[in-house]
Amino acid sequence: MESTFYEKTAVGISEISTRSQQLNFKERQLLILIDGKISVAALTQLMPLADLLLRLEKLQMAGMITCSVAKQGKKTAFTEKSLDP
Repeated sequence: MESTFYEKTAVGISEISTRSQQLNFKERQLLILIDGKISVAALTQLMPLADLLLRLEKLQMAGMITCSVAKQGKKTAFTEKSLDP
């Protein structure tokens, strides 16, 4: 079974303290929540899936987060530009 996770990049970590990208409230909240441990499935409990996917894509395209997929307890980096959770 696969689970999709996101982690902050150096750009994402910097954005939390600098607020230089002028993210809206929901995007910033999502960026703060992303820690490499909470799955996309768990994040869907916080907002509708369509909204979540749009916000994840925006953060990923801005270089603030990166995707990894866990397979049987192992995480592997996922570097494609499009989202496929």
